[in-house]
Amino acid sequence: MGPIKGCLDLQKNKYFWDAKSVKLPKVHVQVVKEPSTAQNLFASGKIQETLITGEFVKQDAKRYPKNIVYTKKGQMRFLSFSAKNKTTSNRNFRLAVSYALNRKQLTDNVLQDGSTPAKSMVPEGDGTDPTNGKDFNKELATNLKYDKQLAQSYWKKAQQQLGKKTLSVQLLTEDDSDQKKLGEYVQSAVEKTLKGVTVELTSVPQQQQLTRMFGGNYQITATGWSTDYPDPSDYLNLMTKANTVNFTHWTNASYENVMAKVNDTSKYSGKERWNLMVKAGNIAMQQQPDVATYQDTDVHLVSSKVGGLKYSLLTDSLYRYAYWK
Repeated sequence: MGPIKGCLDLQKNKYFWDAKSVKLPKVHVQVVKEPSTAQNLFASGKIQETLITGEFVKQDAKRYPKNIVYTKKGQMRFLSFSAKNKTTSNRNFRLAVSYALNRKQLTDNVLQDGSTPAKSMVPEGDGTDPTNGKDFNKELATNLKYDKQLAQSYWKKAQQQLGKKTLSVQLLTEDDSDQKKLGEYVQSAVEKTLKGVTVELTSVPQQQQLTRMFGGNYQITATGWSTDYPDPSDYLNLMTKANTVNFTHWTNASYENVMAKVNDTSKYSGKERWNLMVKAGNIAMQQQPDVATYQDTDVHLVSSKVGGLKYSLLTDSLYRYAYWK
């Protein structure tokens, strides 16, 4: 493999253990900066595959309905609520915000990039029950949903506990377009549903956001997590006390006890461990120190001349399976 003026040539490795099954001798990769350039190259037939993002997803779903491929990724987006702040440490306030969010409206009408509504803090497809094959989220007692009445009910309880009828909270996001869109949607949805709540938006470069998160200098922040192995524990551990990226600093004795057992892989069988993860998932849904918003999706355009090209929760293009039709 070698770079040639913004291009890469991926050569078949004859020493690969399954080289006989690799159909393509070479994959030529062209690197471009602008998504519109990739669109034009695909339209003209000069490239046979490209990743598409943002507003191009909705456009291309109409232009190339037979060539568009959606792949849910092991990457979740969520709102972290600081447990060091009186307002955002209030469980009823967190749940009020969560129920005020219409995640399908967020993904379909705001982001429009193929992302899917979060069902919990764990991505869909990240793990299945070893006895029945059910997805983790299907075994939880409840999934995330939009419910205006419940949101307002939890807000009333929060008002009583906090001793306030009105309050202002700050939402910190990274200053990229998707996170700004997310922030604006959360602001609109919360202020519309929870009368008396004002959401102030602050968008900063990623490094500044991370500095503030590590320092606990925020109330609510929009963040995310990508896994590199398919197991719900990677996401469930984000809310444990010892985790260095538990930016909320939330802790719960019952949750800690269950997760300690989940992480003791030598003591519990696969099914026992799975049941413990479901138990932890239900506690996380009841408490929501992190309020999940959406699951990222990779969207590709693939030429009808190419077959066998695969993608997965954890990988990008698996060219070893591709072939010319």
